[in-house]
Amino acid sequence: MSFNLSMSPPYFKCGDNFNTFLMLFNSYCASVKATDDVKRHLFLTHVDKDYLWDLSKGTGDVYQLSFEELVTKAEAWGNSHANLATLRNELLDRAQGPQEGGRAFVYALQSLGERAYPAEVEAAIKNEVLFLALLRGLRDRQLAASLGREIVQRDFCTAASRVADMDARPHILPVTTLQGPTERQEVKEMLSKMGEHLQQSVCMLRCELNEVRAEVARICYQDHRLTAYDRHRPAFRPARTHHKISVEPEW
Repeated sequence: MSFNLSMSPPYFKCGDNFNTFLMLFNSYCASVKATDDVKRHLFLTHVDKDYLWDLSKGTGDVYQLSFEELVTKAEAWGNSHANLATLRNELLDRAQGPQEGGRAFVYALQSLGERAYPAEVEAAIKNEVLFLALLRGLRDRQLAASLGREIVQRDFCTAASRVADMDARPHILPVTTLQGPTERQEVKEMLSKMGEHLQQSVCMLRCELNEVRAEVARICYQDHRLTAYDRHRPAFRPARTHHKISVEPEW
């Protein structure tokens, strides 16, 4: 057995897709030719402690189980009602991160929803929960309010497409592309207020710059007067040395 130091086993935490984790974990173990005992050790050290606690319920000490028993129990726990409840709570609390784009946020919600509501009979509930989670978790609150007003059928796929498309659009749309005179008027008023605010800021900066210039000129003028005065003071004048010229008599 030889370990690949350039890579490490994947880490599993509550809410992740266990099947994806197990596939990557087995691929890593095959690449390093790990034995069953090593697989068991790597599994126990690369699984979230809360998840191990959930696995230990009804079984006792999970550290005494073999690797195959751990996998079997983990797969059973993934389909249990307790795990589904955890995933559903996480779905409702999911919020878009500060640096997370719209596409990434939508994909994360959809992936979490597939695991939280795996049954086909819960498709309608899953759509409703995903739609609510999207509106609640969006960082752009104006976009969330707009989606809630415009998408009357409350379809998650439609709202997700709108959010994903926002990543490819410019942040400031031209006024000519807006639909309806009301929206164009609102944008014009907003731009007019921004222009007035910009002009006021420029005027304030110019006044401050003029004050700074006046203060600099005053300091330079005083410094010049002091320098000229010191230059003519007797104490600053260099002492003159009088050399006596002696004429020696000629003999």
